[in-house]
Amino acid sequence: MNKKSILINFILIGALLGAGPGTARAIVVDLKTVSMTADLTSLSFVADGVGVTTEGYHVEHDPTDGSTTIYGPFSTATAINSVNWTRPYFGRTIATQTGEIATGLGLLSRQNLGQTDDDTLSASLQPGIDSMTKNGALPSFQFALFRFETPVDVSQVILDAVSNAKTSVWVAGGNSAPNLDLDFLSAFSAFSFVNSPSLAGPVHSFTPFEGIRYLAIGASPDQDIGNLGPIEALGAAQFYIDGINVSAVPLPASVWLFGSSLLALAGFARRTKTTY
Repeated sequence: MNKKSILINFILIGALLGAGPGTARAIVVDLKTVSMTADLTSLSFVADGVGVTTEGYHVEHDPTDGSTTIYGPFSTATAINSVNWTRPYFGRTIATQTGEIATGLGLLSRQNLGQTDDDTLSASLQPGIDSMTKNGALPSFQFALFRFETPVDVSQVILDAVSNAKTSVWVAGGNSAPNLDLDFLSAFSAFSFVNSPSLAGPVHSFTPFEGIRYLAIGASPDQDIGNLGPIEALGAAQFYIDGINVSAVPLPASVWLFGSSLLALAGFARRTKTTY
């Protein structure tokens, strides 16, 4: 057997018999302190070496026909700039006088994207992710959508209550981007859901979503929302999203072995070509 045949066999054996996935280490990403870059409608950061972007959305339910319309993504620009607080449409509240970050992620639906529930009557409203129907508007709930550059496992979300509001939450994980032009149930039909009531406290743990690229975290709707399939109506809630427990999914050892073998084969080919 010549050297080239031996090398090819080595590549095939490495690809087939390489060790399984490496050990994943879970980390809690503190969304109050992690460095974020703001785009017009999204925030970007790094979690366990994986690039992440997140956006904020508002959903309204029409009881007359049962439809649910998704509005967003909302702007990350400033919605309220008061003496004490600078509040964005979507993002983290800043203490105006010190410039310090005061909250995790929240949404203030004051921006007019066509929704009826637009928070316009309160000048100092605290913008949590909420399902607090206001001003006689259609029943609503809000969520943040996270997109990961590579697959991750997620096993926990950490919330911070707004005032005395409930922190009942639903969390959904999936591998393909939801079509947010559709009604809510159709947009997230391929996602797996977990519902967690306020009794869980600020830390909501669950059986991990494994190898997902998309994660949605939303406020559990009130009883008047109606049938939302996998989402349970646990009563109106409002909270900031303070953290997520994430671990990057490592490549199998066989992939690394396969890649290094390809590099070796390329080097072998170059030496063969230049040998007379």
